[in-house]
Amino acid sequence: MQDSKLQNKKKLIMQKAIGKVIRQQRIAMGKGINTFYFEYDLGNAVITDTENGKTEPKIGTIWKFANAFGMKCSELVKLIEDELPENFNFYDD
Repeated sequence: MQDSKLQNKKKLIMQKAIGKVIRQQRIAMGKGINTFYFEYDLGNAVITDTENGKTEPKIGTIWKFANAFGMKCSELVKLIEDELPENFNFYDD
Protein backbone atom coordinates (compact mmCIF):
# COMPACT_ATOMS: atom_id res chain seq x y z
CA MET A 1 0.00 0.00 0.00
CA GLN A 2 1.33 3.44 -0.93
CA ASP A 3 1.60 6.17 1.62
CA SER A 4 -1.22 8.66 1.81
CA LYS A 5 1.02 11.66 1.01
CA LEU A 6 1.87 10.14 -2.38
CA GLN A 7 -1.80 9.32 -3.02
CA ASN A 8 -2.81 12.88 -2.10
CA LYS A 9 -0.13 14.28 -4.42
CA LYS A 10 -1.36 12.14 -7.30
CA LYS A 11 -4.97 13.09 -6.58
CA LEU A 12 -4.00 16.77 -6.72
CA ILE A 13 -2.21 16.25 -10.06
CA MET A 14 -5.36 14.65 -11.46
CA GLN A 15 -7.64 17.38 -10.09
CA LYS A 16 -5.42 20.10 -11.59
CA ALA A 17 -5.50 18.35 -15.00
CA ILE A 18 -9.30 18.10 -14.87
CA GLY A 19 -9.58 21.77 -13.92
CA LYS A 20 -7.24 22.91 -16.67
CA VAL A 21 -9.15 21.03 -19.36
CA ILE A 22 -12.56 22.18 -18.09
CA ARG A 23 -11.39 25.82 -18.04
CA GLN A 24 -9.86 25.52 -21.54
CA GLN A 25 -13.06 24.05 -22.96
CA ARG A 26 -15.31 26.64 -21.29
CA ILE A 27 -13.13 29.51 -22.51
CA ALA A 28 -13.01 28.00 -26.02
CA MET A 29 -16.82 28.23 -25.99
CA GLY A 30 -16.50 31.90 -25.15
CA LYS A 31 -18.45 31.48 -21.90
CA GLY A 32 -17.77 33.17 -18.60
CA ILE A 33 -18.35 31.18 -15.43
CA ASN A 34 -21.69 32.86 -14.68
CA THR A 35 -23.02 32.40 -18.21
CA PHE A 36 -21.85 28.79 -18.26
CA TYR A 37 -23.45 28.17 -14.87
CA PHE A 38 -26.74 29.74 -15.93
CA GLU A 39 -26.93 27.93 -19.29
CA TYR A 40 -25.90 24.47 -18.09
CA ASP A 41 -27.00 24.48 -14.43
CA LEU A 42 -23.74 23.02 -13.15
CA GLY A 43 -23.49 25.23 -10.09
CA ASN A 44 -21.12 28.14 -9.76
CA ALA A 45 -19.13 26.47 -6.94
CA VAL A 46 -18.89 23.21 -8.91
CA ILE A 47 -17.41 25.05 -11.87
CA THR A 48 -14.96 27.19 -9.91
CA ASP A 49 -13.86 24.41 -7.54
CA THR A 50 -13.35 22.03 -10.47
CA GLU A 51 -11.44 24.57 -12.55
CA ASN A 52 -9.23 25.46 -9.59
CA GLY A 53 -8.42 21.81 -8.87
CA LYS A 54 -10.03 21.97 -5.44
CA THR A 55 -12.38 19.05 -5.92
CA GLU A 56 -12.52 15.64 -7.50
CA PRO A 57 -15.71 15.74 -9.57
CA LYS A 58 -17.97 12.72 -9.77
CA ILE A 59 -18.38 10.94 -13.08
CA GLY A 60 -21.87 12.45 -13.44
CA THR A 61 -20.39 15.93 -13.20
CA ILE A 62 -17.71 15.09 -15.78
CA TRP A 63 -20.50 13.78 -18.01
CA LYS A 64 -22.46 17.04 -17.64
CA PHE A 65 -19.38 19.08 -18.51
CA ALA A 66 -18.77 16.92 -21.58
CA ASN A 67 -22.37 17.35 -22.74
CA ALA A 68 -22.14 21.11 -22.21
CA PHE A 69 -19.02 21.12 -24.41
CA GLY A 70 -20.84 19.10 -27.09
CA MET A 71 -18.72 15.99 -26.71
CA LYS A 72 -18.92 12.46 -25.38
CA CYS A 73 -17.73 11.87 -21.84
CA SER A 74 -14.97 9.62 -23.19
CA GLU A 75 -13.69 12.48 -25.36
CA LEU A 76 -13.43 14.79 -22.35
CA VAL A 77 -11.74 12.08 -20.29
CA LYS A 78 -9.23 11.60 -23.13
CA LEU A 79 -8.40 15.32 -23.07
CA ILE A 80 -7.87 15.07 -19.31
CA GLU A 81 -5.77 11.94 -19.70
CA ASP A 82 -3.61 13.74 -22.30
CA GLU A 83 -3.01 16.54 -19.77
CA LEU A 84 -1.66 14.12 -17.13
CA PRO A 85 2.00 13.13 -16.95
CA GLU A 86 2.93 10.22 -19.20
CA ASN A 87 2.01 6.85 -17.68
CA PHE A 88 0.13 8.51 -14.80
CA ASN A 89 -0.97 5.85 -12.34
CA PHE A 90 -2.19 6.06 -8.77
CA TYR A 91 -0.40 2.89 -7.72
CA ASP A 92 3.07 3.20 -9.25
CA ASP A 93 5.81 5.34 -7.71
